[in-house]
Amino acid sequence: ATETAWRDGDEGEATAEAAGEQSLGLLAILSVVRLAILLVGMVVAFAVIDLPVDALLSGESPAARAVLRLGGAVALLLLAQTCWVAIRTGIDRRLLQLGADDPHAGSAEHTRLLTLLPLLRTTLLIAFAVLFGLSALWTLGIEITPLLAGAGIFGLAIGFGAQTLVRDVISGVFFLVEDVFRIGEYIESGSSTKGTVERITLRTVALRHQNGPIHFVPYGALGTVRNTSRDWVIDKFDLPLPVTADSERVRKLVKRIGETLQADPEFGPLFREPLKAKLSRIDPGVKVFRCKFTTLPGRQFDLRAAALRGIEAALAEAGILFAEKP
Repeated sequence: ATETAWRDGDEGEATAEAAGEQSLGLLAILSVVRLAILLVGMVVAFAVIDLPVDALLSGESPAARAVLRLGGAVALLLLAQTCWVAIRTGIDRRLLQLGADDPHAGSAEHTRLLTLLPLLRTTLLIAFAVLFGLSALWTLGIEITPLLAGAGIFGLAIGFGAQTLVRDVISGVFFLVEDVFRIGEYIESGSSTKGTVERITLRTVALRHQNGPIHFVPYGALGTVRNTSRDWVIDKFDLPLPVTADSERVRKLVKRIGETLQADPEFGPLFREPLKAKLSRIDPGVKVFRCKFTTLPGRQFDLRAAALRGIEAALAEAGILFAEKP
């Protein structure tokens, strides 16, 4: 039954991926067909107004020049649309192949791509829109030099008036270039905001708290970032036992529990360093043993629960009770 469910799950994922790629292909075809219809409509319009082809190509009359410029703008639109659809389809198909991988189980390359590709798609869309707009104006015979100069002055004014926005964007660029966090990782910011990175935009990062709320934090307000989902984590917990407990016996007992967990097919692959215990301190009537192990990020809770269950059963079998708080 388990094998059947596993196979059905894989078939479902493959079907969903195939359906997603098919929809992307249909979107690309639909975009090209729309522009083809536009071109056909222009040709029909030229035929209706009975504009001679030689007059159109020579560009002698104002109407012919207007038609040529309009045709050039449409050709630019067709080129920009085709390039954008091709790039967007490639990025979306790659994101679809990656899927919502588990950040703790997926490779670093996958999580890195899941973080950067949506931002790359948005940046390319803005770049294509700006370049097409300027090129279309130039093709239509509109002088764009004053527009560029005015845009520079306007951008300078915006920069002075929106310093916080500029700081957020620049901080976000450096956060992403330095690979501080990725989609799916759990981080804590210097502003005490914490959660799983759910979405990344040009100015903010969306952090989903473990209790459900989502926080939208500007990059400039993140400050120091503590990433708890990278590489490995060390988990520690204390065992309060009576002062009469044999320290060496307890150490060997915990070590044996760790070896049992490492041999377990479910928990064994999660260990990076084995479970160990040592006498940490002696309080009045209590010996406190510190236990620790190293594991994958996010899996320390499961391993800790399994270790505590094993230690509880082993202590009960050995006749060692937990110490009561004074």
